[in-house]
Amino acid sequence: MVTGKIGNQTGNFVLDTGAPYLVLNETYFEDARQSNDEAAGVTGQVEIAKLHVDTLTIPGHHWKNLDADVTNLGNIEDSKGIKILGLLGIALFKEYELSINYFENQLYLNTLNEKGEVRDTSGIPAWKQLYKGKMQVKDDHLFTTVSIGKKRLTTCIDTGAEACVLNNDMPDYVWDLLEVKGRFLLTGVGNTQTEVLSAKLLELRLNKYRIKNVRLVVANLESLSEAYGKEVDFVLGYTLLAGYIVTFNFVKNSITLSSNV
Repeated sequence: MVTGKIGNQTGNFVLDTGAPYLVLNETYFEDARQSNDEAAGVTGQVEIAKLHVDTLTIPGHHWKNLDADVTNLGNIEDSKGIKILGLLGIALFKEYELSINYFENQLYLNTLNEKGEVRDTSGIPAWKQLYKGKMQVKDDHLFTTVSIGKKRLTTCIDTGAEACVLNNDMPDYVWDLLEVKGRFLLTGVGNTQTEVLSAKLLELRLNKYRIKNVRLVVANLESLSEAYGKEVDFVLGYTLLAGYIVTFNFVKNSITLSSNV
């Protein structure tokens, strides 16, 4: 969650790399212009409206003249028990290096030069780098590759996803590495729901970096793949990312996982 302000409204925003740009909660932005557009998530399609935003401000940074999607985010508010104005998508951060320190609830947003180097490193702590790899930005979505056994998975990186999600269309040798815990209903944007499996994955690899005992859900990612214009096998969400300090460099297109020294 990040505190932000639009117009005379100040409130919480979800930092969501699964969202392409700024998404606002229709409860607080009733002037949105209706459209025939739809957005997709793990739980299916939702209708969206459009709104022009003069200024968005978060501590230390601001953006002007933004076009935002507006949809129903009431289910996120209900699950967290707090007011949520919207989602901050990756189009806002394309000129920055963004670091999320989940251990200390700190967000670092640093400007970059033309080579993708941080202009001022004086305020960046010395973290221990554990993994650094490439990510791809396609249509304002983040992708990388992870491996389960011998299966390489096209992966969406989504800081707004509360869990990692594995597509249910996997070969038997992938299922052999899963310990299924049970079933439950997953609620997405717009209060859409779908039934998913809860499971523990014995091991996942990012190149040669191994991560054991990953908690995830198993669901049908067909609608997500259609929306992204490419097949998505895996969503890299909070249950994995929260174990690290995660850095996205949107000029070098790199993702880094670090720990506190």
